[in-house]
Amino acid sequence: MMSATPPEPSGADNRESLHMVRHARAKLAESAGGAISYTPELLDLYARNQLNMSLIVPVLAVIFAIASLMWSKPGAMLVWLVITFSAQAFMFGTCRRMLQEASDEIDPARWGRHLTFAELLIGLSWALFIGLVWHPDDIANHFFIFAQVIIIVSIRLMLASYSLPLVYAGTVPLIGTISVLFVMRQDALHLSMAGVVFGTGIFFLILAHKVHQTARNMIEFRAQKDALIAELEESKAKSDASRRQAEDASLAKSRFLATMSHELRTPLNAIMGFSDVMKNQMMGPLGNEAYQGYARDIHESGRHLLGLINEILDLSRIEAGRYELQEDVVDISAIGQECLRLLNLRARKRGIVIRTDFQPGLPAIRADRKAIRQIWLNLLSNAVKFTPSGGGVLVATKRLDDGSVSMSVRDTGIGIHPDEVEQVMSPFGQGAIPRKQAEDGAGLGLPIVNGLAELHEASLSIRSRMRIGTEVSVIFPPHRSISNDVSGRQKPDGDLKISA
Repeated sequence: MMSATPPEPSGADNRESLHMVRHARAKLAESAGGAISYTPELLDLYARNQLNMSLIVPVLAVIFAIASLMWSKPGAMLVWLVITFSAQAFMFGTCRRMLQEASDEIDPARWGRHLTFAELLIGLSWALFIGLVWHPDDIANHFFIFAQVIIIVSIRLMLASYSLPLVYAGTVPLIGTISVLFVMRQDALHLSMAGVVFGTGIFFLILAHKVHQTARNMIEFRAQKDALIAELEESKAKSDASRRQAEDASLAKSRFLATMSHELRTPLNAIMGFSDVMKNQMMGPLGNEAYQGYARDIHESGRHLLGLINEILDLSRIEAGRYELQEDVVDISAIGQECLRLLNLRARKRGIVIRTDFQPGLPAIRADRKAIRQIWLNLLSNAVKFTPSGGGVLVATKRLDDGSVSMSVRDTGIGIHPDEVEQVMSPFGQGAIPRKQAEDGAGLGLPIVNGLAELHEASLSIRSRMRIGTEVSVIFPPHRSISNDVSGRQKPDGDLKISA
């Protein structure tokens, strides 16, 4: 089967495509957040995280307040809880109000400032907790505060890492307060603990940067995915519209061909019938020999036009997938002999010798008898048409080594230029030399042969050399071969392998 292989993309094309992809990705990344931290998508993630932790953070504050009663008074812890709950409530209210706005109306800079202020209030409330619980001379108190700071910083980092200003607002007051308290002790233990707190804070901030970058990448990839989905939806809509147009065009073509075939065949039958009566002088002599020649020309033109109409209809049915094969066990050599009898007279008139090389004992094949007959006629007609006087045509059938069966027609005609093979395989396509030298033709013979071959899972091959000749072969796959076993029953011949 004929197929065109697309050209391999060059290195320059690959580099240009890569540059276009990177440019599109950069634009998508810019629209998804760019280089700033306040973006609607990241703030939305932060607000949802805060609301999901609306109960956990207050419960944790109550646990820390109870655990610190050995170093602080209940009244002080109660006041601190009120302050902490107020800051937390302000945060929850801000998040809820932002999420209630339409996503396309959110001002990320304004809401980012509100959320940063709320996060700063929470960070200051926890810094106040350190000041209320701090006992300068109690080492256990210091380790308790150290552990409490690590836990709170971890939680604030987890909640606020989608926006770096929020991370700083929630963690710097805590880390700064405990670092200053430890440094003020001015002993090795507290200085080392201050170093650990400061180093842990730096580590947490670096981790926050990584998490923030991951979140931004996630938003960018989601934006790219949304853009790709939008493009796919648009392409699908265009494809559906094109498919509907193609279906409408195919339906219109089928209706046109059905109507025109009837409208053309009816007068053509009359023209051919009356011209045949006049040509044969069935109703008496015409009185002038020129009239008889005119009648013969009219009859031949009518036959040519009728054949052209039939070829167009056959090709239309093949392309539309409406050509139904009536498969039977056929002998392609016998059908070839029948078709030769129809073409021998035309070949002798042109001074062309037709020879045959039908392999004896060739197995029959499962095929449509009418389609095989049309393949033979089209190939033989082309060979006779494009072979000059004094040339020859060889018609052959044979069985190949892999069990497939081929039918071929080889001529000594004008040949086909290699650049024109694809053209002659297209409907109404003809080469440059045939258009100048050969008889008139519509260029439908080979496309019909190729279509019928594909319906039989067969392959069409063309070998041609300019001014030397052309050989066209149709090769049927092994599983279409039929041979006889010793009991006389027919059985498939081949390994059920379809040839390429």
